[in-house]
Amino acid sequence: MDLENKRFLGKNRSADFIVKMESVENATFQGYIENIQSGQVQYFRSFMEMISLIQKKLDDNNFPQNTTVTRSWKTDQ
Repeated sequence: MDLENKRFLGKNRSADFIVKMESVENATFQGYIENIQSGQVQYFRSFMEMISLIQKKLDDNNFPQNTTVTRSWKTDQ
């Protein structure tokens, strides 16, 4: 399936991404990520930056839904 067909099929799904790893430097990945729904492309310099970009886009699109429980680190309060 070519990229244009993937974009067409993914227009109503906010969680579709294409990730392209272009290189590995300093023991982490560099590349770009494309949100299929919007067509936006963002370059990243580390694996953690890539994860942050994905999480930001999911939060912006309210996906997962508010009823979904996301695991996180426990804090002492």
